[in-house]
Amino acid sequence: MALVLVVAIPIHLHNFSTLLRPLGAPGYELALSWEFVRSRARDIFYTITYTALLGAATYHGMYGVRSVVYELSLTKTYERLVSIICFLAGAGLFAFGAYVAIAALFL
Repeated sequence: MALVLVVAIPIHLHNFSTLLRPLGAPGYELALSWEFVRSRARDIFYTITYTALLGAATYHGMYGVRSVVYELSLTKTYERLVSIICFLAGAGLFAFGAYVAIAALFL
């Protein structure tokens, strides 16, 4: 999980960093232009990278929410319910995000 974040976040940030322009980064303004967004959306490398980043971030977020709720000293039944809700919410968010990323390939 950490490896995915360590690899995917710099790739994602490279597109939006104005400080990295000397190293070939497009900069914030260009990265948000429709042409650049569309070219990234049609690139399978970015689809895979962003989907992996989405999965890692969703897991990280749902695990954090679950851990915070567990601090409320709930019964085992409620803890199991919280785990199921977090899993279903995370799976739904990931499925929607992955669908959007894959559908964007065909823009």
